[in-house]
Amino acid sequence: MNAIFTREGIPFWVAASGYAILGLIAIGVIPLLFSSLKWYHVLVCYIVAPILAFCNAYGAGLTDWNCAATYGKVGLFIFSAWVGSNGGVIAGLASCGVMMSIVLTAADLMKDLKTGHLTGSSPLAMFISQILGTALGCIIAPLTFWMFWNAFDIGDPDGQFPAPYAVIYREMSIIGVEGLSPLLSYYLELCGSFFLSGLVAEFCPRCGSIKDLSVLSDSDGNGHPILHRGILYHRHVYRDTDSVCMGETEQDRCRYVCGCNGIRIDKW
Repeated sequence: MNAIFTREGIPFWVAASGYAILGLIAIGVIPLLFSSLKWYHVLVCYIVAPILAFCNAYGAGLTDWNCAATYGKVGLFIFSAWVGSNGGVIAGLASCGVMMSIVLTAADLMKDLKTGHLTGSSPLAMFISQILGTALGCIIAPLTFWMFWNAFDIGDPDGQFPAPYAVIYREMSIIGVEGLSPLLSYYLELCGSFFLSGLVAEFCPRCGSIKDLSVLSDSDGNGHPILHRGILYHRHVYRDTDSVCMGETEQDRCRYVCGCNGIRIDKW
């Protein structure tokens, strides 16, 4: 099955060239739509987004959980604070949309490729279908939004389409513009301490310095992200002594099956 799925590939230069062309188009067009978002802001978005897209696609491949909204919020706060009070709210929201669209597409493609691996589909055909679907979405989505915007009172809290997420993201962008002053006391200290504790808990099993944390490692000694492993436990994934497995029977749980009832996850 692996040989069937990997028989086709996309050259790196094709992917890099396509991303660069789309980035150049975005750098030229997006500042025309949102004047507070300058061309160098969009350039930074397109430089940072591939790193976040890889992390999101990796996590989505392990857990089937798409965290694109979380990565988008990171960009929202950063660019809102960067631009400041002179248009920072709009710039934060626009940059959030740019980063979310890139990160979200990577995770969606990962899910499609997982399905294609199970069914023995052509990854090249799936990628081309993704391109065609994205191109159609660039036309259909704005037209659909414009139709709703003119036909209904979007954003009315008492109306048919209150758009609560628009209010939430706008408030987050306002917080980004105002800086750290609206945050609660010791907010950054708590976030930083939890972040560092997560890094320490992740790297200690790799260094082999804390034996009690060996539950975070598989039989090959490699540590895995605590978040992803916790999600797998939460989704009722079976765990035996050497690996984390899914399946109904012992036979299913102790083999790697493509297109059958069990999937072994001991090699993440």
